[in-house]
Amino acid sequence: MTKIVKRLALLMLMLPFVACEETNYETDEFVGKKTITQLSTDKFLTFASFEELEKKVEEISQMTYEEQIKEEESKGFVSIDRIYEEITLAEEELLKPYENLTVEELTKMPRTTSAIHDMYSDILITDTLEGGGLLELPNANPNYAKVLNRKSIVKVGDKIYQFKKNETKIIEDGDASKISYLDRVNDSDSTLKIKVYKNFTEKDVVKSAYKTNGTFKVVLTNRFKQIEAADNLYATSFVTEIQVAKKVCGLFYIGHKARNIEHYWRFSGNIVEGFRINDYGTIVEGMHSWNRDDILEIVDRCSSVTYAHKAAPTGHLVGVYETDYNWNNSITHYNDYNNLPRLSGGVQNHIKVKCNNNRTIEFDMNY
Repeated sequence: MTKIVKRLALLMLMLPFVACEETNYETDEFVGKKTITQLSTDKFLTFASFEELEKKVEEISQMTYEEQIKEEESKGFVSIDRIYEEITLAEEELLKPYENLTVEELTKMPRTTSAIHDMYSDILITDTLEGGGLLELPNANPNYAKVLNRKSIVKVGDKIYQFKKNETKIIEDGDASKISYLDRVNDSDSTLKIKVYKNFTEKDVVKSAYKTNGTFKVVLTNRFKQIEAADNLYATSFVTEIQVAKKVCGLFYIGHKARNIEHYWRFSGNIVEGFRINDYGTIVEGMHSWNRDDILEIVDRCSSVTYAHKAAPTGHLVGVYETDYNWNNSITHYNDYNNLPRLSGGVQNHIKVKCNNNRTIEFDMNY
């Protein structure tokens, strides 16, 4: 068993953090902390490559929240991650008079929301939590949220990407005027040069478990997908999702940034021949091992983690942050019918989450 510590190291050489020139904003000069209502939330960032984007995500992940704010304000930029953080801080402030109430007592109370929640409710989607309750979370791929704007937009190379939680949309010609079309485009459109990729499907085999401690809840999900992508060509992926939530009034929960997350993931299967699509969209053939035995430790404060098994000849490739132009493609393995990945030896999960200094949640999910 190997242990992978995802402490995102502060890089010695930082690549530039460039913002789109076409977006309107008040000024590039900021003195002191500004509220997000004083900054443009439409402005998006531009990176030369996904490697550059990922290094910036790593750099920001090592910062304190105040340092993240300063970094964003120096660029006149507001991330969807910061907007959601401000919403959760405001919601927790509303809860202070009721912090000694039980989950049952909070459930009976009418839902009240903060002014900032109502102002930026367009960034939120609502998921039904395992075991009951409704979770409000940002409609963004959590792996990239620190560099996405209010609409989950970022530009990489010559293309504009919208990384939402359940789908990815790509404006292939980089025309920023088409961003306004994205909410209306649900399928790829060759005329508009917009591609749409669904991250999940109803055919996924999903296993979930949860545990609570006081007002905190941790939900662990394994998602195995295997579908026929073309004649005698099957696409397979295996993803883990971890969500940490805190109870608010009514049926609702909000995301809670845990102090530490450890996830032990073990499964055994076969080794098959097939191909993946690399960071440049090129098909790479090889042997794929569907065996894993390691612990992923997340020491950066976060409320949501999504990572996938990326099979390699020796077992798997390590990484929470995927680097492909399409995250869903980067974790997908393609095989013919006679070489399908199989998890014949079962799956073991053990998760331990330190919610705060006083409460830890720990449980297993095996099948």
